[in-house]
Amino acid sequence: MPSVHVSDEAGQLIVVTFDGIMREANPSEWFVPIIRSVHSRAVAQGSSDVALDIRRVTYANAAAWKCFVFWLKTMREDARARYCLCIRCEEAHQWQEIGMPALRAFGGHRLVIEFYRDGQLVRTSGTGLGVAEKSGELRKGERRGKS
Repeated sequence: MPSVHVSDEAGQLIVVTFDGIMREANPSEWFVPIIRSVHSRAVAQGSSDVALDIRRVTYANAAAWKCFVFWLKTMREDARARYCLCIRCEEAHQWQEIGMPALRAFGGHRLVIEFYRDGQLVRTSGTGLGVAEKSGELRKGERRGKS
């Protein structure tokens, strides 16, 4: 199981950070309660964004991907949820590079994927503003390498 840290930045942005490998046969046993907790907090606070930082996850199996899909379905099915999910990926991890765009089918306009290289944002994918753009890491309207 990877290490997990959940933080609140400025009372609005909730950041969930993973570090390690997700290869358990049933990660939903520990991941789904985190998703439910963060989702409930985001709804209660009226958060506009939640960031899921998986840049330090070197591998995730198919069971872990099901948890990502569960989160996006939870957002879609809860009329009170107004937040966008921004997934922060590391470009060097091929599994993230290949798999993340497929999540668009479940997240639609409420999913933004940010790709980083050596700690620097290199491109975003999605129709909404990414967390980096909203925080000023990128100037408004600037999207490096939009995909």
